[in-house]
Amino acid sequence: MPATRLSAVVALLVERQRAGEEAHALCLVAAEVIVVDGAAVSLVSPEGALTVVCCGTTRARDLMDAELTTGEGPCVDAARTRRTVVEVDVLTAATSRWLGYNALAREIGVGGVFAVPVKVGSVRIGVLGLYRDEPGPLRDDQWSDVYLMAAVIGRAILALQAGASPGMLAAALERDGASEVTVHWACGMLAVQGTVSVSDALVILRSHAFATGVTLAGLAARVVANETHWDADRLAWADGSW
Repeated sequence: MPATRLSAVVALLVERQRAGEEAHALCLVAAEVIVVDGAAVSLVSPEGALTVVCCGTTRARDLMDAELTTGEGPCVDAARTRRTVVEVDVLTAATSRWLGYNALAREIGVGGVFAVPVKVGSVRIGVLGLYRDEPGPLRDDQWSDVYLMAAVIGRAILALQAGASPGMLAAALERDGASEVTVHWACGMLAVQGTVSVSDALVILRSHAFATGVTLAGLAARVVANETHWDADRLAWADGSW
């Protein structure tokens, strides 16, 4: 990677971090350097589950919510395949590998979406997701900056995590991932309520969120707050605590 370009990226990160944005700076700088309309960074568990570290815009947050709710999309695929994923036009695609996600992406109003694995050496630690408001591919020079930013983000995440306790996320990484933690809690509660596995509980949660037009995080928060629950006897959702 060119030393001058790397120096410019690091300088932007330092500037954002001094402004108190910490992990959020990764998304803001990624969008600025690559010249796209928004970016999101997620961690990937050994099982392939995504935990959002930061979203640079509200639209980026909505797109990540769409992926978490439907269980499909560019970041999900990049995490699963460990390969770059490109969809240059989610608005007019006649056929789609992500039927649920594309429907939500069209409502959100984006054109092209992209995702690349974030790795340090051969170890996959996350995914960088990007979007354009208008359909269309990224230029070759933009792709060079995509891979530069993925490398920088990988090392930045390791640096942020260095001071954390074993088995725990660093505070700067956990702050924007709070909604995903709530989803994990909600799945655990549903598993107990319905005597199902945690993976099946996630399917139940996602299905209801998608069917009712709410975000996965929003429904999970209601479950954790005992405002709604899964009635295993009736195989239906009900208001109130279990």
